[in-house]
Amino acid sequence: MKNEKGVTLVALVTTIVLIIILASITTYTGIESYQSMRTQAFVSKMIALQEKVDVFCDKYTVTEINGLGVTYDTLSDTDAKTVLETVISDGSANKLNSWFDVDNSTGNYRYFSIADIESKIGLANFDVAIWLNPLTRNVIAVEGIKVDGVTYYRQYDLTGGQTLKQPVKDTNNTLSNTDYKLLTYDNKAIIKFSKQYSEASYTLEGGQTVTFSNTKEIELPYSGVYTITVNGTNQSQKSATVSVTIVNKPMLVEGMVPIIPNGDTYTDIDVTNTEQYQNWYNYDSSLKKWANARLQDGSIYVWIPRFAYKMNGAKAEVKFLKEFSDITTEGKVIATDYKVAPAFKNGVSTAFANGEWDNEIAGFWVAKYEAINNSSIPKCVETSTSVWKVTPANAFVYCRNMETKTALFRKSGKTTDSITTKVSGTLTDGIYQVDTNNIDTHLIKNSEWGAVAYLSYSDYGAKATNYQGGVYPGKDCGSNRERSTTGNIYGIYGMSGGNPEITASGLTITAYNSLNTSNKYATKYPSTNTNTTIFGDAVNNTEVSGFGVTKTLPTTSNPIFLRGGTTTSGNIFIYQNQAANTTTCFRPVIIVEY
Repeated sequence: MKNEKGVTLVALVTTIVLIIILASITTYTGIESYQSMRTQAFVSKMIALQEKVDVFCDKYTVTEINGLGVTYDTLSDTDAKTVLETVISDGSANKLNSWFDVDNSTGNYRYFSIADIESKIGLANFDVAIWLNPLTRNVIAVEGIKVDGVTYYRQYDLTGGQTLKQPVKDTNNTLSNTDYKLLTYDNKAIIKFSKQYSEASYTLEGGQTVTFSNTKEIELPYSGVYTITVNGTNQSQKSATVSVTIVNKPMLVEGMVPIIPNGDTYTDIDVTNTEQYQNWYNYDSSLKKWANARLQDGSIYVWIPRFAYKMNGAKAEVKFLKEFSDITTEGKVIATDYKVAPAFKNGVSTAFANGEWDNEIAGFWVAKYEAINNSSIPKCVETSTSVWKVTPANAFVYCRNMETKTALFRKSGKTTDSITTKVSGTLTDGIYQVDTNNIDTHLIKNSEWGAVAYLSYSDYGAKATNYQGGVYPGKDCGSNRERSTTGNIYGIYGMSGGNPEITASGLTITAYNSLNTSNKYATKYPSTNTNTTIFGDAVNNTEVSGFGVTKTLPTTSNPIFLRGGTTTSGNIFIYQNQAANTTTCFRPVIIVEY
């Protein structure tokens, strides 16, 4: 008989062993499953954070992000600093950034607390602080997870993690038009970058390099050709060559409103809109955007800034001058072979022999179009009707009358804005007092016509000998916008082609001044050598001999200078003569001083 009890004992022992084995397997599997769950939870929350970090890094520049976080050197949490040191010292960070070796430096990281992650990065209920390198978007958790005895602080080091999305390195070495804007206004030039750069510099041709740190704009002090260089994060060094032309800012008074072209018409600039105002004008030879302003009656005037010139064949070499000086906007004294155009000069000491003014001026305004009748006040607008033909005496009076008309220069309701200057102590019942204020209106003189002509025949103008605008200057300009002193809509119309125009200049000026002597409003020419003794008027033979146009000097019977021409013989340098009682068209000039 078998020993059944023995068999039962063996079976019992075997069963117990099996139970122990099964229990061990179950316990191990449970621990492994729990560990896996913890790992995946860490990976998932770090992936969610990484998505927010990518958006954060797209929204802000590296410099801005660096300002939002805490630097390694200033952080007091030594444990957090130790984590960062540990992670970057093992060299594994660099494997992600073969394009840019920046992840092995503590100085490139910023610490963000739990509160910072919510308020600055935009992820709520995150439970651990982090280190962030905005250059590479590398995120390191201050508290990691231990797997098989190794602690991991980044999601992409673990199974289930995502590859770190690296920003693309910009290898283009050229600053493009989308990287910056060049603005010239208020006697200065500004480069505005589309984003902030850690370093930007300029070098004026032949000059020293000036460097700026952490900037989105730099100011360029002079006219000239600059090399602009930037060193940005996540990109190679970029540079561009920039031509800068600084001119005296247009002088405005109340009622003169800056305007910009809008198709074939013009739109008032909102002077509270900085971007619009800073883009109002740019006289650089590549743009030729001369400043335009509108009076309250709709008349449009164009700004001619102070400059010195010399003639070079059928071209004028022009240097713009700073404010009321003989210093160029390049920061140099004008060369001896250059002359300041007399229209900008104080002519008191020369008895106004060359058509000067009674002060040094920064510039003057010229009517964009010839005048049309507006109740004895010249209105200078684009027109399809006949221009206003009057005698020289009436043209002179009508231009002077403009100065006393409130409707032209005073706005109703709104007062002056940031770019105009109030007139103080010069008004009587709201009307500008003649000759005692900061504004002066008058009939154009040969000197002022000459200044426009020389600027037009420089690199800053059309440089064309013929740009007729039709019988009525300004008529049908919609299809002939290039026929101006600039070859575009920003210039003055009808000075070449159109009607001959009266000037306040001639062998006799009794129509303008009973004393028949030169003054700031009219220029008397000598009876002999008329076209050689006066300079700056686009008449002087020495200066304009290369233009080859038909010219007729004033005579005793026809003592008044006419400028411009007809549609068949137009040229801004042409001059004719006229009797004092003949009716012809004209255009005004406005001078503002303050």
